[in-house]
Amino acid sequence: MHDSFFDIPQLAILIVLLPTVILGVLIYSRLSFFWRVVHLQLILAFVCELVGRLLVLHDAKNTIPIFNCYILVEQMLLLSAVFMILKPRMVWRISSLTLCLLVWLWNVYDGGFYTFAQISFLTGCVLIVMFYTALLIALVHNDIEGPVRPLLLLSISTLLYFGGDIPLFCLINYLSTHEHKEFAYKLYSINDVLAICRYLMVFVSFLYIARPTTKKNSL
Repeated sequence: MHDSFFDIPQLAILIVLLPTVILGVLIYSRLSFFWRVVHLQLILAFVCELVGRLLVLHDAKNTIPIFNCYILVEQMLLLSAVFMILKPRMVWRISSLTLCLLVWLWNVYDGGFYTFAQISFLTGCVLIVMFYTALLIALVHNDIEGPVRPLLLLSISTLLYFGGDIPLFCLINYLSTHEHKEFAYKLYSINDVLAICRYLMVFVSFLYIARPTTKKNSL
């Protein structure tokens, strides 16, 4: 997924992620279990980006296996986190997580570990968008207890990233299969911009939680 160690947009992702992860560590005692799961996802995102970049620095030909592993973990964490708040029926929780796992296993088996598991990624995107839209609606209708602003920012940032990636990756796949690979590759930078916006909004969410007026165990 990386071509150069000094790729500016992807370096910017690391630069945004690092203070967000550090801030999460500093306010860890204030975080509820929901936010600790979110923080864990941020740590893994930072590690994944950093390791992928270092491998490129050492002339690694393909870093896609790292990201194939990460997308499954990210989906599991984000879905598990939102389930803590929405508390959907157990059948919805189990079926959603199982679907992510089964599609990922099939996609990796069918396409190989060195090919990006796009179908798995898009499947997770759809599920994440569905549940975080439900979270956003619940927040708008004041159905969630605790401070609203951090959760609003998190849900909007999640929808912005994963909702934006659904049409983006479909378009990239279409262009790639119709001999427009160079243009499709350039479009991937949109994903980097979405990621930067996403993590900036999560950083602001942590700032709200860090304020002295925020309750220690609030969502």
